[in-house]
Amino acid sequence: MKDAAQLPIMRTGGSGTSSLGSDMTDLVLRDIDPMLVDRIRRISVARGWTQYQTVVNLLEQGLFASEQEVHGGLRHPEVDALAEAIAALKALPAGSDF
Repeated sequence: MKDAAQLPIMRTGGSGTSSLGSDMTDLVLRDIDPMLVDRIRRISVARGWTQYQTVVNLLEQGLFASEQEVHGGLRHPEVDALAEAIAALKALPAGSDF
């Protein structure tokens, strides 16, 4: 990919510990669309975050949004209960009163 960019994501301080307090691995994202890199940079500037903080926050938000889509905002027991209720309603004969 000739127009791809590289985005090194590294913490500052060199202690091996992020500002979040846990050991994390530095990350390099290769073959990133330059427009995506620019969007990340603009969010970083707008929020006053480091590039590392920006990428971590965006990853967390993206994961949360994806999990919400998968589960519709419901926890597993709620999803199971709703699925059982829907199955029971579908099993009722058409036009029956409950």
